[in-house]
Amino acid sequence: MPHEEEEPPRLINLHLNSLRRLHAEAMTETKTACLEKFKHAVFILC
Repeated sequence: MPHEEEEPPRLINLHLNSLRRLHAEAMTETKTACLEKFKHAVFILC
């Protein structure tokens, strides 16, 4: 079963990378756009 144990960390890594990218993009956008992206990212994670 080692396969299944390796899966969650990789998925979490993908989410963290996505959040970092969204954060970087948000820095160049308005606060409204930033909030929308943040809400979208949180929704995906939950």
